[in-house]
Amino acid sequence: MRIGSPPCVGVHGPKRIELPRLRESLDELNELALEEEPSYLDFIAYIVEQEVIAREQTQRQKGLRQLVSRSCVPWTASTVASIPRSAARPSST
Repeated sequence: MRIGSPPCVGVHGPKRIELPRLRESLDELNELALEEEPSYLDFIAYIVEQEVIAREQTQRQKGLRQLVSRSCVPWTASTVASIPRSAARPSST
């Protein structure tokens, strides 16, 4: 059985509840569900986890862009892309 939008959600459901990662990867998620046959709870947990990861990544990128835009150093996109993820995270000390 292929997973799709139930009639009550409609085509714009993921957009209305702001799940851009879900919209981008619906076909991939359908194939994953068909192959692995997870429980509904596991499938929803996976979708939410992927959305959270994508949002955290977006926030890190926005933070770096803001940092670079405030900087006096002439940064380039390739310079920013070469910064390791661990350097972008604030230390927990």
